[in-house]
Amino acid sequence: MSEPVVMAFSAMAVKQYMGGLYVASTSGTSFYLDPDIAETKKIKKRFSHSIQGIDFIAGSTKKALPLEEQKTLNRTTILELQSLDPYQNQDTKFTVKATITELHIRQGWFYNACPRCYRQIKQSGTSWWCDNHGHLTTMPISWYKINARIEDGTGGMNIVMFGKTVQSLINKPCSILTIQEGYTDPTVIPPILDQLKGISKIFVIQFRPRGAFIDAVIVKTFDDDVQPLSLPAPTTMPSEEIPPSALSFDPETPQVGGKKTAKKQLMFTEPISEEQKS
Repeated sequence: MSEPVVMAFSAMAVKQYMGGLYVASTSGTSFYLDPDIAETKKIKKRFSHSIQGIDFIAGSTKKALPLEEQKTLNRTTILELQSLDPYQNQDTKFTVKATITELHIRQGWFYNACPRCYRQIKQSGTSWWCDNHGHLTTMPISWYKINARIEDGTGGMNIVMFGKTVQSLINKPCSILTIQEGYTDPTVIPPILDQLKGISKIFVIQFRPRGAFIDAVIVKTFDDDVQPLSLPAPTTMPSEEIPPSALSFDPETPQVGGKKTAKKQLMFTEPISEEQKS
């Protein structure tokens, strides 16, 4: 019987799939065969008489769908999407042609995230805590979280976009805005985010749980010959003419552009839809 071979891996990420845990490689992963360390000898001695072979699992033969099929997969309209039970359709991705018509950024446009799983993290003393990975040994990253409204010819719905989905639409990573351009306050909205309004795409939408709620999350976008909706031109009116029911002001609300230390934000009374999750 041949002696066991010891393999050591570094910088692996622990993830969840179908209720179980597995490890996946990252950009910093390295592996070592029989590393020249004391632990290698101990492990070989321990398993020298109890070697169990590795069971190889056949990989999936399922091929990725052609791009044009991905664009039309489970094609629906917003009206049809709103008629579905989101709790019964969490495993399905839908495509819809629509236009981003509003941004709802009263609760901020980014958060501090774990660099391994992108979940929101909390400050714990002088360090950061991730519910998946415990105390972080590296700095957190800035991660987009944009609440918005999309519309097509059948209706409108509220959605959420995260991270690289937003980055693909404005061609700028969140870290550039927070680190290089100084937008470290999530209630101060960078003017570049206004470019999101009016964008028409094929949106891939999936229902995802968020605590007791379900959000409709845009997980991917495709270019297409989508006819954009014509957005109404902005109008101004004296403050005394604005109906109280139309909007309210919160002392902690954001201000588009302007000074980066501003703390004002326009609050829409219409609540953000809970039709989905992120």
